[in-house]
Amino acid sequence: MRQSSTEFKTLLLKAGMGADLPLGLSEDLIRPSVWLQACGLEGDVEALYTLHCLDRGISVRGFPELSSQGTISAVVEQRVSAAYLGAQISDALQLGWPNNSSEIVFPSIDSPKIVAAAMVLAHRDLSLDFSIQAVAGELMFCSFESGKEVLVRQHANDGGLHGSRGSDLVIRAKGAIADTTHGDILVDGESEAHLMSHCREKGLNATTEVIRDLQSLASRLLVPETEQSLRFGAGAGIIATD
Repeated sequence: MRQSSTEFKTLLLKAGMGADLPLGLSEDLIRPSVWLQACGLEGDVEALYTLHCLDRGISVRGFPELSSQGTISAVVEQRVSAAYLGAQISDALQLGWPNNSSEIVFPSIDSPKIVAAAMVLAHRDLSLDFSIQAVAGELMFCSFESGKEVLVRQHANDGGLHGSRGSDLVIRAKGAIADTTHGDILVDGESEAHLMSHCREKGLNATTEVIRDLQSLASRLLVPETEQSLRFGAGAGIIATD
């Protein structure tokens, strides 16, 4: 189902709030989700899964504690929410995180791709003087120093990494960056510019099932019809955020 990028962003925002994700985090979830979708990396599916994990209590509603080494403690029986972690890492980059060159492993995240996309986009915006890399399943996301380019490669699974959902996310920065020359290039500077232009002009394709489920979450913001609302000319179907 094709939608304009504005329609899709609005739907994601309302679906996030319908899943009781705070407004600011719902807004933060939009950019990496739309970017992934425009790049053909199933941003719609990833965003919906993240919201479903929060809505069903599968993922923790809260920010994991980032230590000085950048690691987080494993969460027993619950996953780390990409909606929270992606926003947290994006903010932490502005404060000098990570402060070393070690490999950082984040366990059991509902959507590592959402976090990886949020991180490399934030890193590029900041034009930092070091490169950063995130490995989510078979995808390697890279953002190079001084905001030059974002690169996504498909590479052979290694290091015990699992699929892109409910799995580990590995982040490397500075001296720990692994070789970025192996694997098929899925997104680079030139292709990204073309994909983003196409997204603005032609909109996005999302599956009918995902749109339906996002609309179901968004519908929780509907204000029920009451005698008082009818008296003042409102009525049912008014969206609380409109």
